Amino acid sequence: MVGYEVSGVVEAAGGPEGAAWVGKEVLALTDFGGYAEAVKVDHRHVWEKPSSLSFEQAAAIPLNYVTAWGLLVAMGGLSRGETVLVHNAGGGVGLAALEIARH
Repeated sequence: MVGYEVSGVVEAAGGPEGAAWVGKEVLALTDFGGYAEAVKVDHRHVWEKPSSLSFEQAAAIPLNYVTAWGLLVAMGGLSRGETVLVHNAGGGVGLAALEIARH
């Protein structure tokens, strides 16, 4: 979904642990406000960006991988040793599903 995922550097954060997040590189899920220069995001939807990923790569992770994980593992019960067929593996969720299934 367009504008739902972002990555960047935390400029400000509230709460008791907020100060520790300032300056960190993160990826996050928004409420479709991802085209803005700055976004306010619930702390439950923010993760540290792996240093091996660019900001562009990191921004592509949340929705695709969370959706694929939810469908394959949480709802589908996929476990080690099983086989899965992924239809339309050319899109973001399909590619994420392939990686999760291989893992």
